[in-house]
Amino acid sequence: MGGTKLWEILQAAGETRSILNLATIHGFQTDNRGLRTFVLSDDISIRVNAVIAALQATGVFYQGIPGQKLVLEKIFYQLCNLSLAPVTLVFVFNGPGRPSIKRGTRVISRPLWLIDHLKKMITYFGFHFYDAPGEAEAELAWLNAEDTMIFLPRTVTCLCLGRAL
Repeated sequence: MGGTKLWEILQAAGETRSILNLATIHGFQTDNRGLRTFVLSDDISIRVNAVIAALQATGVFYQGIPGQKLVLEKIFYQLCNLSLAPVTLVFVFNGPGRPSIKRGTRVISRPLWLIDHLKKMITYFGFHFYDAPGEAEAELAWLNAEDTMIFLPRTVTCLCLGRAL
């Protein structure tokens, strides 16, 4: 059963809530971490891959200086939107121990120029980042299960490795 069909089955049990609602209830009212803030984390590579896939789908070639600027611009606007949320954001990058093959497919690493610029932008927005020892998504699921951070799931991996609110 693929991820799409699994989401269809689980959709009835799901609940849609805004980041503002989560931040209020779990960050300020519950305050189970003693921080008085809601710590939200994200796998930056999934966000970047989604932007690049969207550009490719529209026929935009994202290589070269103009394409690089376009990728960074799209991420910049996403960070602008996230900066409006009353949360502490932590972005996790894939680390050096990331597997070279994932689900039978060779993993393509993002160029260093992109990673460096993303880290600078994240810092300029006042967000936090760090490099996972291996796969960022697995690191986020572990942190979520340990009740350290809540992460923004985009794949069914969160069901295998993560914890619900």
